[in-house]
Amino acid sequence: MTQSVTINWKYISSVKDLDSNLDYLMKSGGVYLWILKNNNPPRVFYVGECGNYFVRFRDHFTFHMAGRYVFWDIDDGDDYIKLLADRIIKENAPDKIPFDLSKGKIFFPKVYPYSVANGLLKDVFTSEFLDKEYYDCRLKFLNNLSFAFGTFDANNQSKKEVAKMRRGIETALIDGVVNTYDSGGKLKTPRTTIVGMRSSRGKRKLDIKHDGESDKVLKEVTNVISCKW
Repeated sequence: MTQSVTINWKYISSVKDLDSNLDYLMKSGGVYLWILKNNNPPRVFYVGECGNYFVRFRDHFTFHMAGRYVFWDIDDGDDYIKLLADRIIKENAPDKIPFDLSKGKIFFPKVYPYSVANGLLKDVFTSEFLDKEYYDCRLKFLNNLSFAFGTFDANNQSKKEVAKMRRGIETALIDGVVNTYDSGGKLKTPRTTIVGMRSSRGKRKLDIKHDGESDKVLKEVTNVISCKW
């Protein structure tokens, strides 16, 4: 039997606006999007899921500002997906992490064990923590993000079942975004994609409807109308 769920979307236009929505973030969980709002065109950068938005976003921002995440130095008119396809995928083997930050706009964490062990980076602590330009780029990235949060009624499912449902919806949204951006199939592996980590699919089908502020959410997300979990 096919179940149905309605995702109630809430759009928050900036990091600063998260503070005026703390009560919502602390009491809610579901799926969520990081959107590069100044990209041309706007793009989904990341799709995630969690049980509590506030806790997850505190972790996200802590890791980002500590330099543990890949991020994008975006200027008006840039297209993140085009740069990925043109520079990163073509110039690097799929199983290697690009280390050379001079390739342009995509910044990778500087301190990988491989980089240190092979002598590619000697000023580890200075480079990672005292480089103001690198720090400013991380701030710029956060300030160029908007966010969409999707909650849903799980119809009295157990916590375990709700978590499975979230992961199923997350995977369907990731697939919808990747299929829109990557018709050639070059920007994904079976589990890891350019916008998130896919979960294994279950056998139960779930029809998805989009409500709330869905008109502010990118079509590559709201065009997703079903998933398996």
